[in-house]
Amino acid sequence: MESTTETLLLNPRPPLLGRRIQVVGHAGAGKSVFSEKLATAIQAPVIHLDPIFWSKDWVSTPVEEAQDIVREHVKKPGWVIDGNQWVPLKGITYPLATDIIWIDPPFHVWIYYLFSRAIKKAWSDSGSFYKDFLNPKTSIIVLAFQRRKKKSKNWNKMLKRDSRWQRVTDTSAFLKAIDEHERDK
Repeated sequence: MESTTETLLLNPRPPLLGRRIQVVGHAGAGKSVFSEKLATAIQAPVIHLDPIFWSKDWVSTPVEEAQDIVREHVKKPGWVIDGNQWVPLKGITYPLATDIIWIDPPFHVWIYYLFSRAIKKAWSDSGSFYKDFLNPKTSIIVLAFQRRKKKSKNWNKMLKRDSRWQRVTDTSAFLKAIDEHERDK
């Protein structure tokens, strides 16, 4: 499979087709950090879906309420949205997105990000060590491993079906290409 850098060098297409970007990826892949940097590069607001769909204690927001918040955000001419809330947003963000970027770092990088995130969360939330690491029903690590194969399979299908999709394995190289493209405008 080609790396992000090879794809960018071989592909005559600009790195982005527009200014309405949806970012997806496995838990711990670096979606939020990448989205912040991308939004800064293209001068668009970033919308993180997790705080919209979940409270600080991971209690879910009513779907209609979360959808209304997202509908307000996507009225803007440009945005970067990160998160995997496909089912409740499919008819809201997906049709409007000019680009869908799948953040898919190499496995060893993903593992590092995933464990770093879980450790940071466990230290910041008192008493969450059991929930975040040991409980197989709530551990972000266990859930991420369980979902990775299925999500990767689905996203690979989308890459083949929809030209708006891109798989980014090297976020630094991709952001550098964005910066160069923005500078050359």
